[in-house]
Amino acid sequence: MGLLSLALKIAEQELEPFIAPIPTENVKVHTVQEAVPFSFDVRGDPGWWLLRPVGHERVTFERPAIPFEYLGYLEQLPRFYVRVGMQVSSDQWLVFPFNAADATQRGWTNGEPRIMYLTRHRLRALDVCVARAMGDTLLYERLDDRLGESAKSATLRIGLVLAHSFDRWAPDVRNVAQVILEHDERLRAERERRAEEDRRQQVENRLRWHLDYAGAQMTGWNVERDNFRVSWEFQGREYSALVRPDMRVQSAGICLAGRDLEQNLTSIVRVLDRGDDDDWY
Repeated sequence: MGLLSLALKIAEQELEPFIAPIPTENVKVHTVQEAVPFSFDVRGDPGWWLLRPVGHERVTFERPAIPFEYLGYLEQLPRFYVRVGMQVSSDQWLVFPFNAADATQRGWTNGEPRIMYLTRHRLRALDVCVARAMGDTLLYERLDDRLGESAKSATLRIGLVLAHSFDRWAPDVRNVAQVILEHDERLRAERERRAEEDRRQQVENRLRWHLDYAGAQMTGWNVERDNFRVSWEFQGREYSALVRPDMRVQSAGICLAGRDLEQNLTSIVRVLDRGDDDDWY
């Protein structure tokens, strides 16, 4: 068959629906039909899908594939045993090679952590899974059901929670545990930072509300021990006072005969304005 005849045959070829993984929202999928490879740019929800070609240019999503349809697909790909690190998204986990030296010899770059896509089971840190490599993409196949592996993972998780010394752990497991702990520490620090930002924002909103109610404009504030030093502008003049968390005035900056606490941040605006006019300072 000449090249022209072959080109005409390919152009007239009717493509059948095929199973393909969609690990991310934008991906290129491939199929080989009648010994001819075809590629399609696909945009859609991640998952395993039955795709129906429309001509040779695009595909439509027919329906989600069921496990027995795509397990045969996975079995054709190189297999890696991996140890689970931490969750990245609902169906993505950061994983480490179960045996870094072996994985490196088989093409896993330097035994570095990689994202495993399309997980469909509930995973936990330090679980062992079977993954398949589709080029640079790692696809989840199943939890490792070898005898005793789940019990070992449970024991390791206990040690991780208790933050025991990892010196006696195998190097590959120790590396995973260390990364998990560092990740958890970063999450804890980030939660604390966000909580502190939320607290400061709530304080600022309360301070600003009390001053706005009095017709003043807040120009700044900061924490002084257990109180807040608040500055504002009212009718072209600058003022400040030390305010307690309940918005009562701790110190007005002028002599109020010990009656500072009778004022709150709203009422003190007028008091200080009158004091400025009467030269109370």
